[in-house]
Amino acid sequence: MQERVYKAFKREYLYRCPSELERDIEIVKNLMDEIPKPQTLGPVWPDFIAFDTEGNGKHLGNDLISWLAFEWHGSETFRIRDRLLEIAIEDSDSAKERNKDYTNVYHRKITLIKKAQTAAIERLKSIVDEMEAMLSSWMKEEAGRSLQR
Repeated sequence: MQERVYKAFKREYLYRCPSELERDIEIVKNLMDEIPKPQTLGPVWPDFIAFDTEGNGKHLGNDLISWLAFEWHGSETFRIRDRLLEIAIEDSDSAKERNKDYTNVYHRKITLIKKAQTAAIERLKSIVDEMEAMLSSWMKEEAGRSLQR
């Protein structure tokens, strides 16, 4: 069985069998479901926002956040946390409660603005479409090989 490589954002993902690719398609779909939900903006990269996903979903989520902050949102601000706050609505009451024992505000509850949510979901949909096309092609090749045996 021949391996496949898919490049999402700037990272390459290696797939050794179709089931690995199928798993990541589901992970990306789950990530799309997470986008509209309030998220905790943490203090350190790469886990500024730890989406509730598994496996490669962590990498895809981090790459998506970087894409939103640096490529989609053309801000002049240098720090990624500040860029994310520019494209989100913050629940300041939650931040006060969560950070009451700290000297600074380290954790913030944010929800991406609708425009950012739409851009993120559209980008993830295109990734799913590309992955599904790759999977379909792979399955056809495998079926052809099975017939030749």
